[in-house]
Amino acid sequence: METIETADDRGFSLSFKYPGLKHFHIVSVKPGATRGNHFHEHDEVLCVLGGENLAKITLQDPQSSREFLVDTERSIIRIPAGVKHSITNTGGKTFYLVCFSDSTSSR
Repeated sequence: METIETADDRGFSLSFKYPGLKHFHIVSVKPGATRGNHFHEHDEVLCVLGGENLAKITLQDPQSSREFLVDTERSIIRIPAGVKHSITNTGGKTFYLVCFSDSTSSR
């Protein structure tokens, strides 16, 4: 299995490359940081792991923009194909995302 890790002042992103595994990565998001602001041509599932009142999710499609807070310690969110999305850490501690889908394309 190949892993690709990137890191910056927002946290790290660790992607896994393995035959049959199309899109799977683990991401950390530091307090105050925002990740994302992109979309995929497929649905994506985000599993948010961390503390309460920790994240704001922004979803944008051509017709609307909406935000909601992740206010539980563990949350699972499905992002529909074509919906631009970002996640901001509004809490005081780093939290983690497990992200996956059945395709590899994003923009």
